[in-house]
Amino acid sequence: MTQLSEVITSLLDDRSFPPMVRLDGQWGVGKTYFVEKDLRPYLKEKGRKTIFFSLTGISSLNDFRDKLISSIYFSEGIDEGAFKGLANNALTVIEKASDNGGLISSLLKGSAGVAKHTLLAKVNNVIVILDDLERVDDGKLEKAIVGECLQLINDNNLEFIFIINSEKSSIDGQMLEKAFSDRVYFERSPLEVVNIAFGQYNHFDCYQSNLIELITKYKFSNLRILKRASNRLNHIYQLIKGEEEQDFQSSMEVLISQVITISYLYYACNKTVDEISSGLDYTRNIRLPDDKSEDEFEPYRTIYIPTIPLIEYCCGKQHTVPKIEFVGKIFSKPCPIDRFMFARPYQLDLATFEDLLSQTTNYLFHQKDVLLVKWFQACENFRYLLENNFVSGDVDDFLNQLEKLANEKIFDGKELDTRSHNFKLTTNRINELYQIHKDNWTVKNDISIKNSLYIRAKESWANVDQEIYQNHRSTPFIKLFSADEWIEAIDNWSAQDIGLFSNYLFEAYRSTNIASFFKEDISTMRILIEKLSKQINKMDAGQPKGSRVLIVKALNYGLEKMSSNEDYSAH
Repeated sequence: MTQLSEVITSLLDDRSFPPMVRLDGQWGVGKTYFVEKDLRPYLKEKGRKTIFFSLTGISSLNDFRDKLISSIYFSEGIDEGAFKGLANNALTVIEKASDNGGLISSLLKGSAGVAKHTLLAKVNNVIVILDDLERVDDGKLEKAIVGECLQLINDNNLEFIFIINSEKSSIDGQMLEKAFSDRVYFERSPLEVVNIAFGQYNHFDCYQSNLIELITKYKFSNLRILKRASNRLNHIYQLIKGEEEQDFQSSMEVLISQVITISYLYYACNKTVDEISSGLDYTRNIRLPDDKSEDEFEPYRTIYIPTIPLIEYCCGKQHTVPKIEFVGKIFSKPCPIDRFMFARPYQLDLATFEDLLSQTTNYLFHQKDVLLVKWFQACENFRYLLENNFVSGDVDDFLNQLEKLANEKIFDGKELDTRSHNFKLTTNRINELYQIHKDNWTVKNDISIKNSLYIRAKESWANVDQEIYQNHRSTPFIKLFSADEWIEAIDNWSAQDIGLFSNYLFEAYRSTNIASFFKEDISTMRILIEKLSKQINKMDAGQPKGSRVLIVKALNYGLEKMSSNEDYSAH
């Protein structure tokens, strides 16, 4: 950046124009950092005196003059003799310094405009660097400060550098061009941005290309935002690095993309948490072929939907890193079975081919506990190997024994949501068996999950609040349990649990168009209201009664919202 300092200095030295330069660039790109770490040291080496202050908080031209005078006086290397001499000559205008104030404070407090101009007239050979002109609230004051500086250039041997984001300034472009001798645009390459924002964490070096690609794609150079994102990514990194069974590299690549994207949308594009959550969920943004309306979130979506806790964490709505089960997509390490399925058999060396074939055969025929999708994919791969004589055997014999083999397995379908995204079985018999066992597992799993969820919910709503928020925020959740089960749970809860539950209901029903989300809950909601109301009528005033009243109000609020929605169809 020394070359940029040389350019700015040469512009100040060119007396064919007033020595007033603007250092222009986006907010957060590091202009102020450059001035402090590069430009001012460079000017000091050249024997040039500088002062540097922000215009944030300046409310009048008089404020600006006071801050300019005090900054010059208190800055290192500025001769205060001029001020002492002025103080001796200014006794006719102001009183001497008071006991509780210094010389310059008394001069500023007591001086009239003429005396302040006299103070400024005594100052010369100083480069004044002013930051944040565009943050001055009054556009007229912005122009007045620029005009005052031009006047000071004419009356004194002063030079000015303005650090500014012209896109955010209320001064029109024509005046900017006329008032300043030139504009030096400050920007950093994506590599520089990454090195500054992530440089304190060496473990992000291997993800440099991923970060550069994202920053280039979004034209994202705000270092303040990116440093905040890097800090949060570091906490996520520390969370998952000890998970030995996970594919750490792939998981971090997805999470880095999500954190940078969320941070950009929230801090740079001013999107809300709800807008980001909805916008990045491709399942909620399926569009008809003839829909030509703008889809502003389309460039930011991938097949991996960020979790709500991750979005809230990136946006500062949650201050601790989410638990690993809620942080996002965590990949398992590739296993030999997967490698054999997705590699071309003729590309493997003979020893690797035979080793992977042995492990696959054991998985298919002898291992009892298997992953549902992986096992049927392995069946499809083994059929391909038989058909093309990579292994000996008859395809029909293999297919005929599959039903017996499948019935002996204990299937785990935990990868159904992720592994089956691009899953396709081309052999009818394998596909038929897969569908049967997938349906069987889904029914058993749903019952198991529901039973487990209810046991924990009955013990305390706090046990399941985050889980239901994550998995059922925009899907029916009251229908998960019968009205009698809800009553049994509520009767077991503390007043705090009931209050937390009622708050959850109010928040869930606050969104618009909730009928499209929760209409399947309506029947259970009505029965629950009826049962709770009967309880309430028999109770004396107090915590148990009041907390139940809040639940009824929340449920009625939800029903009213749905009844006013055009999608509401329950009668």
